[in-house]
Amino acid sequence: MDIAGPPRDREPASGAPVSDDAFARMMAAVGPFEANPRLAVAVSGGGDSMALCLLVQRWAGRRRGSTTALTVDHGLRPEAADEARQVGRWLKVRGIAHDVLEWRGPKPVSGIQAAARAARYGLMTAWAREAGVLHLLVAHHQEDQAETFLLRLER
Repeated sequence: MDIAGPPRDREPASGAPVSDDAFARMMAAVGPFEANPRLAVAVSGGGDSMALCLLVQRWAGRRRGSTTALTVDHGLRPEAADEARQVGRWLKVRGIAHDVLEWRGPKPVSGIQAAARAARYGLMTAWAREAGVLHLLVAHHQEDQAETFLLRLER
């Protein structure tokens, strides 16, 4: 067993640390990217999106690129704005630019999850288009995928 990490020809097991080389291989699989890539990362403050943002920052930095984290404040909970600002403070310490995007206007009384998802992606893609950023990355862990499946099954 290699205590330094997984064999170089395989991706890390779920929950295992992701090496810079392994992440570079993952990014190569979804490229190509421009010479000095500008990337946006959706960051909720959860472990999956924070980890992705840190990996992307290192990857882009090695390529003289940049990373901007985007957090959406849906305006559905009173504490959401404070949580978004906290994410910004965590990222600032790591030298990562951060923008909070606000979902303004009336909110639906039913289908809130689907409407929030549509608003989130709409806000982030509009931000990327306006900023000239070609790449928007999002992170989902297995529990997110299971939740999405169950919500769709319920519908």
